[in-house]
Amino acid sequence: MRTLGSLNFEYRLAGEWRGTASDSIDGSRTRVLWWVGAEVGIAFSLVSERRPLSRKDSLHASLHYIATSEEMDELDQITSDAKFDQWLDRFWRIRDLTPNAKLNEARLEYERRVETANRMFSTPKRLGILTDPGRVMAIYGLPDIQDKGYSLYDTRVQYMLWVYSGRVRDVSFATFIFELSNYKTDWEQIYSTVPGELTGSAPQGLPVTMVKWVQ
Repeated sequence: MRTLGSLNFEYRLAGEWRGTASDSIDGSRTRVLWWVGAEVGIAFSLVSERRPLSRKDSLHASLHYIATSEEMDELDQITSDAKFDQWLDRFWRIRDLTPNAKLNEARLEYERRVETANRMFSTPKRLGILTDPGRVMAIYGLPDIQDKGYSLYDTRVQYMLWVYSGRVRDVSFATFIFELSNYKTDWEQIYSTVPGELTGSAPQGLPVTMVKWVQ
């Protein structure tokens, strides 16, 4: 028997008949030999099992980049699908750039970005939209220029370059560089030319095709 939860306990009860044995010197009497044992152990899997996301968890993951803290607080209080639908309709109605059009283009575009991020960057332990590239994609969309390559100094390190041309306010070429190595499971943002974005010094050993995008 096994319990289910973050830590699984496994219980075993076993019995075994081991035949008969003599119970006297001359062998005239015999007795049946039994063995009974009980075990308690901790069970775990070598393969990570991700808990299925609830609808609330999924909305939190995809919308917290563009929602206000008040909207997230409202979402936390919702307990029924009907109220989820009402909240979501109101959320996107406020952000509808073409209210007279039949379709809410802002909503469709953002949902496409979330779907793409999850498809490209999800791992068994993390949704793609919660990674650094997933966040950038949700906010800015698909980049105009993409490039990937290994460090010139260490082939265990890989870089990914995204450039947005004329699509980010006050920045002609918005550049993002992400890093992935043998020691990391997700791409990590390490450089950007966008004010307010997470950035450090431009990494040494960038592929030649990426250097021109670094200021």
